[in-house]
Amino acid sequence: MKIQVHNEIDNINLSRNSLTELTRWLCNKIKLPIETLDIIFTDDENLRDMHEHYLDNKDYTDVMAFNLGTEDAIEGEIYISGDRAQDNTLRYDVPLEVEICRLIIHACLHLAGYEDNNESNRQRMKKKEEDFLSIVSKKFLN
Repeated sequence: MKIQVHNEIDNINLSRNSLTELTRWLCNKIKLPIETLDIIFTDDENLRDMHEHYLDNKDYTDVMAFNLGTEDAIEGEIYISGDRAQDNTLRYDVPLEVEICRLIIHACLHLAGYEDNNESNRQRMKKKEEDFLSIVSKKFLN
């Protein structure tokens, strides 16, 4: 499992090693067969353009996940908007590190097949997200 973190913006200063470790731990817990996974921090406009291009949705979003491989050998890309992550820290009253972890968890759950396209699925995914965030916060964020 090869995990790389790419930071294209200035306002995210989290340890690449911590993000890699927690992502590797999470992928193992949800039995996500990752071959490669790139976590790319970008800005609002870039992610909004991707959101419109791939999902025909002009709204801003905080995270998008793509599997360029197969279900059995995931070659994933996770794009995180640093701007949205910063805004979410105010919205949810959490530190940036916690919000980044939440976004990575959310994206990995999507790669594992979880959907949030209706209320039932959204609640199921949110519960998993919160369960993992509780563990990750204690295990990786001191």
